[in-house]
Amino acid sequence: MHVKLVVNSFPAASETFLFNLVTGLEKRGVTVTVCANARTKDTGLYTHRMKHWSGNIQYISFRPTSISDIIQITKLVTLNPIFFSKIIRAKGIKKGIKYFIKLKSLLKGNPDIIHFSFSGLGINYLDCLPHLQKLSIKTVVSCRGTAEKVKPLLEPERGKMLNLLFSQVSLVHCVSRNMQDGLVAFGLVPQKAFVNYPSIDPSNFKRISPIPINNKMVKDIVTTGNLNFAKGYIFALQAMKILKERGLKFIYHILGEGPDRAMITFAIHELGLINEVVLHGRLSSLEVVEQLNRADLFLLPSVYEGLANAALEAMAMEIPLVTTKAGGMSEVVNHKQNGMLVECFNGLAIADAIEELLLSPELAANIAKAGRETVEKNFKLENQIDIFLDQYKMIVSSNQK
Repeated sequence: MHVKLVVNSFPAASETFLFNLVTGLEKRGVTVTVCANARTKDTGLYTHRMKHWSGNIQYISFRPTSISDIIQITKLVTLNPIFFSKIIRAKGIKKGIKYFIKLKSLLKGNPDIIHFSFSGLGINYLDCLPHLQKLSIKTVVSCRGTAEKVKPLLEPERGKMLNLLFSQVSLVHCVSRNMQDGLVAFGLVPQKAFVNYPSIDPSNFKRISPIPINNKMVKDIVTTGNLNFAKGYIFALQAMKILKERGLKFIYHILGEGPDRAMITFAIHELGLINEVVLHGRLSSLEVVEQLNRADLFLLPSVYEGLANAALEAMAMEIPLVTTKAGGMSEVVNHKQNGMLVECFNGLAIADAIEELLLSPELAANIAKAGRETVEKNFKLENQIDIFLDQYKMIVSSNQK
């Protein structure tokens, strides 16, 4: 089986899910080609894991920037002159060339399945889907968060595009039941969808020191994630201000980079948290694990999530978790059993949950242990790959290519 995974860039620091998917499928003998719109800037962060990837990647260049790009496009046109001329007559020169490049890039290597890693990417290739259908090439799109929950609020046309996308692809992958239920409003037929939760390899996330470390005077609280509004950092900082006023001693470590760094930095200063909050920026996965090994508590303050890999990694490392009910997190966490679950947009609720855990060693220890057990039982990478393979095989066998 040959699966082509269409991505923005690869590997990307914020997309552990995609790296795990590619390497997991390759371990099962699946041929995977990564089709990227841009070259990654994050390769160095994956250095220790690159040996687990074949390196089979293809770049799409809509605007030739080098001689090799021009040669590649010229070769495509030379090998397909009749098809190219038909497209130009139908779409015009500019749109026709772009469509031709997109379609030939998708078809290169004769994939059995083309998997769009985001619904936004699927929408970008909407014009290619009818041709893929004629060739009986199966298509899958993953729906994972912001593109489905936020974009339609900002761009009314996005909802119509999602509806059209869902009608033309073979399968829709949702990262949670919450996601699948929400997409019905955009025309998703439940029979065409399947839920496959984000998953991790627990063997890569094991603490080197016991948890919790109760004799520490200053507690280490950690959040990992892109610096954007969906991650709820403002509410986390409100919680930190409350905890500081209550006399708790802590350092809040924020691991990640993103568009809202300036706003978060401003809030840290305005809330008087300069000595309590550290912005670490983008770290490698090894550096993230080092930070988690020192953590007393992991906080996920998101206002929206599909389902957070970062929370699963913390649970696997037996770090007590405080999370909001964002997206599918309620499908993972049972309050006071394997984590603390609070309402979104509520800094006070976050502060109360953190304080309860930090001042209740027995509760924290029980939650930490149950968190790892939850991941090992329900969110192992092997389980996720099993589900993807079953779904891929189902649509491929439905009719001969």
